[in-house]
Amino acid sequence: MPTPSMDWVCRQISRGAVVMLASLPALAVEIPRLPDASGSLPGWSGGFEIERMAADAPHLPEGSAASARLGWDGVGLRVSVLVRDATPSESFYPAGAYQRDSVELFLAPDPTAGACLQAVISPGLDPDHPKPRLYLFDNRPEALKAVEAACEYRVERNPQGYRVEARVPWAAIGVIPSDGVEVGTRIFVNDHDGLSVRTRFSWAPSVRPFHAVRLAERPSAAVRSAAWMAYDLGVLESRLNVVGPADWIAKSAAVRDAGGGRVSGEFIASAAGSGTSVVVPEGARAPFEIGLPDGSRLEVAKGSEAQRKALFQEANSPRQPDAARATELAFARLAPARFVFGGGRFPRVAFPDPEKVRRLLGGDPELAMTWFDREGRMVDIPAGSGLYGCLVEIATPTGEKLRRTFTLFRLPDGASTIERDDEHAAQVLGFELSGADATRTHAARVASGWWHRTLTTCGRQIRYPFGIRLPKTPAPTEGARLPLLVFLHGTGGGGAGADAEFFAKFDGALDTFGGAVVYPRSDSFWQPGAVQDVIDAVCREHPIDPDRIYLSGFSMGGIGAWEVLLDRPERFAAAAIIGGRSGSPADAWRLKRVPVRVLNGADDPTTTVEEAMLMVDAIRRAGGRVETEWIAGADHGPSMARSLADPGFYRWLERWTR
Repeated sequence: MPTPSMDWVCRQISRGAVVMLASLPALAVEIPRLPDASGSLPGWSGGFEIERMAADAPHLPEGSAASARLGWDGVGLRVSVLVRDATPSESFYPAGAYQRDSVELFLAPDPTAGACLQAVISPGLDPDHPKPRLYLFDNRPEALKAVEAACEYRVERNPQGYRVEARVPWAAIGVIPSDGVEVGTRIFVNDHDGLSVRTRFSWAPSVRPFHAVRLAERPSAAVRSAAWMAYDLGVLESRLNVVGPADWIAKSAAVRDAGGGRVSGEFIASAAGSGTSVVVPEGARAPFEIGLPDGSRLEVAKGSEAQRKALFQEANSPRQPDAARATELAFARLAPARFVFGGGRFPRVAFPDPEKVRRLLGGDPELAMTWFDREGRMVDIPAGSGLYGCLVEIATPTGEKLRRTFTLFRLPDGASTIERDDEHAAQVLGFELSGADATRTHAARVASGWWHRTLTTCGRQIRYPFGIRLPKTPAPTEGARLPLLVFLHGTGGGGAGADAEFFAKFDGALDTFGGAVVYPRSDSFWQPGAVQDVIDAVCREHPIDPDRIYLSGFSMGGIGAWEVLLDRPERFAAAAIIGGRSGSPADAWRLKRVPVRVLNGADDPTTTVEEAMLMVDAIRRAGGRVETEWIAGADHGPSMARSLADPGFYRWLERWTR
């Protein structure tokens, strides 16, 4: 019988993390037959056990873990996944379930081929989405699609998280089950922290798409350990991680690099299955071999150089547009001690890991806090219950000036704290939202508008510099009003002179647009209120036709364009979004009146067609007018260049009036 703990090799997954598991040639693990059952999905015990999964993070996340069991019966593959999760956060849109808390199950008729049925199950623990949901991605061979894609499932809650039990039918992949039959499978568990970070636990190989599992009477030995490597932004170094059972506590794990030299030596696993990591020294070469206390070994097949490349790609992605944005990752955890609080003092605002910030920035940042009440007045103490805001201005040792805003809620005197303490809860309570208005996306948009008004009142609002290009030929009629196109740039497009470079690059195509083009510049994510201020300024200074204002953006600017459009949809005649991800599907009904064109590189791995379709489908369901163009052969950057160089891009916009 093959030993499953020797089955795995490295696997590249999201955020540049490289998950590493054991090194020997991939062999089929054996999963046991379970009693057949018809009707409702039965509970079960036993099976092939996966006690630990690898995580795509430099450290094992606190409060999160995943394990699984596999078995089979005459109906289908049986899977039970146990998830520990302290921060419920689930996707609004079923097709985007994998972006937040969910379990992904894959079943393939051939372990060596990519064709499969993928089931994504959201557990229904998020108060915004209180019922479990299933979404199926049908990537089966065409010959099998005549058979209905299906998956039975149920979710059981527990104090630490939840358990998903599922059965994916053999009929869906054209397999007749019997001893010795081999199929392919892999398991992902996605854990979103409710703010910005998704951790993915995985049981998956890389040399082929799926683990090979053989139907048998008895299971292979359990998977007791996992190892992986990921780049740690806090120390700017790669880390090797090992997790294992409690009987390994205080025992040494020898780590050697490709040259046979010792890299580091010891990890400790707690009874809960957590582990520690070791920093990979500069110059150490992959593969790294880890000798485990039980005599088995794991091999990490990628080195720190690959991790640095992954970090660079992350730093230049739409979420982290440049090196400065990569630095700002350190501030992601800056937060008040509580968002929903009581008493006569504001909560402390601090970094939970100041040493990490100090190492990243080369010194201590200076924080200056300004507090505001619901009416936008600056205050020193909370005078009563209700909404409050905190503006944090951060001065780094390198001279950068950064800002963060937080929305908080003070409870009435004598009230006990509520069960949920996060910024969304504070926004819902502070703005007295309920029903459909209490969704996370809508609450954040209400808060964004409040912050813009508050900071404008005290003269501390964001002001975007901008360039404007007017038509080269005068209007045929004196006093005629011009259409206006507002373009929001993406990664790296906010530097001095970027507007002039943009106008020069697309000069010929822009000549086909009969109006003004404005190019605001931002060094961070776009704020809808500040973009509206730019439009107001242009309309004051130039004869702009208010019924022909158009909006576009690319990458980070495409993401911002969705938010600007949702902020004031009544202001725009049409919008064209290029590589702008999924927008906010929960609010797609707000765009029912505005014609929208969604463009994306067909081969874009950064902002994918699948992500774009989340918003496209939501607008269509709401009865809106939306068109799509998938640019053949284009990845991320070329999708913008080819779109803006096409005169048809501008002709489409000018078809519409408000």
